[in-house]
Amino acid sequence: MDGRSVLIVEDDPIIAMDMSDAMASAGWAVDGIAYSCADALTVLKSNRPDCVLLDFNLEDETSVPVAKWLDEQSIPYVLVTGNLDAAVDAFETAPKGWVRKPYLRADLISAVTETLTTQYNGPIN
Repeated sequence: MDGRSVLIVEDDPIIAMDMSDAMASAGWAVDGIAYSCADALTVLKSNRPDCVLLDFNLEDETSVPVAKWLDEQSIPYVLVTGNLDAAVDAFETAPKGWVRKPYLRADLISAVTETLTTQYNGPIN
């Protein structure tokens, strides 16, 4: 993915590393891993990724504040969760892309690509 970058927001280090490896293997630049909402917002205020992989449940909080900030900044995200129904209920609108845990790496990459294709109204090269 020439020049495409992704930020991973996931509180489980093993899952975060697997996501990072999957995206890097598909040619994506991984801008970093954030383990909490505060970490994610700090990274996002200094760096604008093309897409964010966003876990819904982050330790003792949900990622709703991050999702709202991403929406305000028009940064697409893919929700990655084992509890999709609760996640969709928590958001005012359904996320543009989502992947249910446990995920297949191909599904993760496909969801990011499809989300960006929808966001930019054209193919991702």
